[in-house]
Amino acid sequence: MVRGQVFRSAEFAKLQDDDATSFAALGIRSVYDLRTDEERAAQANVVPEGVEYVIVDVLADHCGAGPAQLLRILSDPQGAEEMLGGGKAVTIFKGSYREFLYLPSAMAGFRRFFTAVAQREHRPALFHCTTGKDRTGWASTRTTCSPTTCSPTTSCSLTAADDRPVRRDRR
Repeated sequence: MVRGQVFRSAEFAKLQDDDATSFAALGIRSVYDLRTDEERAAQANVVPEGVEYVIVDVLADHCGAGPAQLLRILSDPQGAEEMLGGGKAVTIFKGSYREFLYLPSAMAGFRRFFTAVAQREHRPALFHCTTGKDRTGWASTRTTCSPTTCSPTTSCSLTAADDRPVRRDRR
């Protein structure tokens, strides 16, 4: 892995001013959006002209994808309590996190992403989901680690997200 070639982010629907300048300075050629149709509709990316924009909806085969629905669910406190209360949230999210690795859309999407960022013509590249921690966290772990050097729990140390629109994993 070459430093400064693959960047991880949360959504960047409000990319403007200093943030847009910082983004441009990275020289990003390709943006890989791991979000669902609903997430993209709610917060459309601002992708600079000339940057390849690739939709990689890893949750396309999951109806009601838990992590992708969290913001909408929490906007209705009573509905959230009914759906997530009494420990239901843990069960829902554990299942969703497993599924986003094994759904056909996830396997095809992550294969497409990893294959593309391995090719020089698609880098520097940026990949993201809505908050930059779950789907993006897993992709970050797999991008920076080989199967022989990382365990599945490694992603815990790589999923802490801050609020800056563009960032790279720190070591």
